[in-house]
Formats: sequence, structure tokens, C-alpha cells
Amino acid sequence: MLPMARACPRENSGAVRRPRPRGVCPSRESRPTWSVRGAFIHAAGVFVFPFVVLAAVFPGLMLMTHLGHADEGYTFLVVAPFAAFSFVIFLCAEVWAFKWLLLGRMKEGRYPVDGPLYRRKWFFDQLMVLSLEVTATLYTTLYLRPWLRALGARIGPRSEVSTIRLIQPDLLEAGAECFLADDVLAGAAVVRGGWLEVGRARWATEPSSETARCSRRARCSAMES
Repeated sequence: MLPMARACPRENSGAVRRPRPRGVCPSRESRPTWSVRGAFIHAAGVFVFPFVVLAAVFPGLMLMTHLGHADEGYTFLVVAPFAAFSFVIFLCAEVWAFKWLLLGRMKEGRYPVDGPLYRRKWFFDQLMVLSLEVTATLYTTLYLRPWLRALGARIGPRSEVSTIRLIQPDLLEAGAECFLADDVLAGAAVVRGGWLEVGRARWATEPSSETARCSRRARCSAMES
């Protein structure tokens, strides 16, 4: 607070400018965060998610239905484990395909909320949440790391990834023997003033300790979407 009878100095009054702290993004003009077009696209995307799940479970269900009609017994139950396994494989393949078709390789920076890249990223984030909800058995296993690496993540040897809640695979770097616990937001984006800010999340293990530390570096460069 200013003392009595004092005023803020003007820009050209010779006031000394203090250097901006590292890691603090420069202020920018605010952008609109809502539009009719964006609301329509988000609403349409909500109706797509059920079809993603149905497309993954459809082949296994059709196989079980075919065997159920071909035999009056219960032979269709024999293929039930294979149907469940195919559901996990097809759903992971769908998420992988959507990721590289919609986003490609994500780069750190700033993106407008009313731009197309924000909407594509929102759709992919919801797919990752969906994969956690319907294929929770895949998480906390040895098979999660190859899938995250296929999505663009860099995970070192002997690292364990649990049920992480939100992740941007391209911007995740985990060293050797790291542990990402349950419900961790690994490199979660920040939405402020109509801008989406994404930065790289690095996890490294201290040589003298088995606990992992996380350092997040955000480069505040304007990116055109």
C-alpha cells in the first residue's frame, strides 16, 4: 500500500524497473474465453465419447454374440477374457490415434483458449480421463509405460506410474526410478486470461534420496495455433 499523499510513478518518470522473476509469464491482453462456436464444438465432443467406448467394446461383444447364437451352451463364456483384453487394446489404440491425429507433438508455450488447438487438447484430455475410468486395471502395471511412451512421454527405466489424473505425454520427462503417485497432475496446463499455458514437467531422483522431486519449467513464448 502507498503512504498518504503519494501516487504511483508513471512509466516515463525514471522509476527503476525491477527484473521480472524467473518462471513468471509476462502479462498479456485478455482474450474471450467463450464463444457460440466453441460451445457447439465442446457439446458435440461430449456426444463422441460414448462412441469411443462402444467402438472399443464392439468387436469382443460381436464375437461373444456370434458364439452365443451358434451354440445353445455357454461356450461364449470361453472368449470372455479375450473380449475384455481386446477392449483394452482397442481403446488404447483409439486414444493413441486421436492423440497423433489431433495434437501431433505438443510444444510448451501459450495458446489462445478460443483457438482450435485448445479444443483439440481438451478432447484429448477427456480421452485420457476416460481411459483411466474404464481401463483402470491398465494403470499401475508394467504395460502402462510402453503406452505412455507411444503417446510421446519420456520415462526412464525402473520408473513406476500409478493412476495419474492428468498428463500431457509430450511434455513429461521422468528419470530413472521415479514414482508418479495416484491422482497426480503431471504438467497440468494453466488457463488464465483467455490463454492456455503449458510447460514441460521433469521428474528426477535425487542421488542421495529415493524420493522424487518435480521441477516444472514454463516457457512463455506465444504460439500460433
